[in-house]
Amino acid sequence: MNGYVRRKWGNKDKNKIEDICHRISRRMIDAAKENSFLIVLGELQRVQEQDKGRRLNRRIHNFPYWKLREYIKYKARWESIEVVEVSEAYTFQRCSRCGETGDRHRGRFV
Repeated sequence: MNGYVRRKWGNKDKNKIEDICHRISRRMIDAAKENSFLIVLGELQRVQEQDKGRRLNRRIHNFPYWKLREYIKYKARWESIEVVEVSEAYTFQRCSRCGETGDRHRGRFV
């Protein structure tokens, strides 16, 4: 492939990804504004290290998490919506109501 074709198709892919990030962030901001919610973002770390199979790895690793996070932050600032970043450690093991860490049995904490 020559350089022109590579640049042309590369820009189209880049534009599609940016459009998707803008649309996702706009939907989140609109929902938060409509329902008077704050937005909570997880601090995604070690996403690149996880092994979920060849196809899913490719999708996960190619998604621009940082770019989406930045779009959400700047649009939230524009609309005066609070954005909070939390650590994702133990989020699936912690009760959403009381904050206790424990084991789940059939979807409920024991």
